[in-house]
Amino acid sequence: MKIAIDGREANGTDGKARYIREIIKGISRNCPKDAEITILSKRKLDFDLNPKFVFCKLPKTIYPFSTNLWLRRKLKIEKFDLFFAPTGYLPVIFSPIKTVVAIHDLAVYRKDTKPKLKTRLIEKMLLPLTVKKCQVIIVPSLSTKNDILNRFGMYLSSKINITPYAVGVEFKNLNLMREKFILSVSTLEPRKNLITLLYAYQILPDEIKKNFRLKIAGNVGWNNDEFENV
Repeated sequence: MKIAIDGREANGTDGKARYIREIIKGISRNCPKDAEITILSKRKLDFDLNPKFVFCKLPKTIYPFSTNLWLRRKLKIEKFDLFFAPTGYLPVIFSPIKTVVAIHDLAVYRKDTKPKLKTRLIEKMLLPLTVKKCQVIIVPSLSTKNDILNRFGMYLSSKINITPYAVGVEFKNLNLMREKFILSVSTLEPRKNLITLLYAYQILPDEIKKNFRLKIAGNVGWNNDEFENV
């Protein structure tokens, strides 16, 4: 089986980039004997992979949709059996073969989030087409599954597979200090609802705050000015 994976965002620093890297590493460790995996990316990944994995450098383009048109031709000419799009919605629409897409949330539809206008418009335009065209949708939770069904239709239920996020292998053998704490790991941006977390922690009884420190870890995201006033 020939499988193509869109790895364009794998070298990033946000949660989705980490997700792509861990998915690729997991497939690499458990690669089926009859599988040939091609990673499509603008540059090679910075970690070792199974010898069955092939790197394909995406061309530099200047016109809208040019990369996705090239991708469509690549998938068709080389007769791939399956295409996996772990973050992008546009490649799914252009894909001429069976496609699996990962949808992490529907944040662009929530009123309590403030994504950039460009992001909001693009995702709202592409998501309905993406879920209709793909063969399988991977989501991390029942909540995201229900959001998709309520937004786009119950007919998608048979397409959706709930696959919770796993723990990286590097954390399994850590000898962490025995310390009680409340941990939040996320990009610092409005849709993570961290302001509510901070206010909720502030009103906890002093004894709980004394025994359970709040720790927040994550990169700085968009529209994070509100955190400076908390």
